[in-house]
Amino acid sequence: MDSHLLDWIASVDRSTTICLNGIELLPHALVQILNGLAVNAMPRGLPIFLPFAWIWRSADANRRNRMLAGVLATCVAVFLSIELQHHLQIHVRPFLDRSLAITVLKPDLKGGWDHPWSFPSDTATLYFALAAIVFRENKLLGALSFAWAVLVVGVLRVVIGFHYPTDIVAGVVLGVGTVLLARQVGFDHLLGRVTRRLSPAVADAAVLVFLLDAYSLFPGAQGILHVASDFIHTV
Repeated sequence: MDSHLLDWIASVDRSTTICLNGIELLPHALVQILNGLAVNAMPRGLPIFLPFAWIWRSADANRRNRMLAGVLATCVAVFLSIELQHHLQIHVRPFLDRSLAITVLKPDLKGGWDHPWSFPSDTATLYFALAAIVFRENKLLGALSFAWAVLVVGVLRVVIGFHYPTDIVAGVVLGVGTVLLARQVGFDHLLGRVTRRLSPAVADAAVLVFLLDAYSLFPGAQGILHVASDFIHTV
């Protein structure tokens, strides 16, 4: 890609982030609420996780296969986003760049950050992928899920300096694109051949584990992968 274009994108990234950081001029109580929506996983995630669970509860076998395929695709997309953050290292998170002077983020969150690189956004990857699954099964709930993801991830995560706009866009493309790709290649039909041989309780348990771990961006799965990686390197 042309270096001038990259410089222009980086300039737009920075100026947009600085502009949105001006939200600090709003009343303090409102800033705290917006900060909580961006950081706290419960209010941030419930408006997307609950519609997913509600649709799953009443879905027939075909719809569940489609949703399971989307869930697996989401897991792959989030894993890729985390790996890309470590390997691309395009830029650090805005609040770690002292030249930007991001002030909205709570001070206690600035220390001990274990993954400073932010491209693409793993949070955007997860939330927009889930919104895509919901949208495929219920257009109204899906549209509301997308709107909520745009607010709490696409805007507020930039406002508090966790991400640049390009991080969010890349996460959206990765998350939604992976879910759509799984559908296009007929992964749900392949998955159906497997699930027909299993008890419905197994699928319920798998989705429950997914939702519980996805709540905070798969800390359990990431921990298992780290342990496995350490074990492989010591063998």
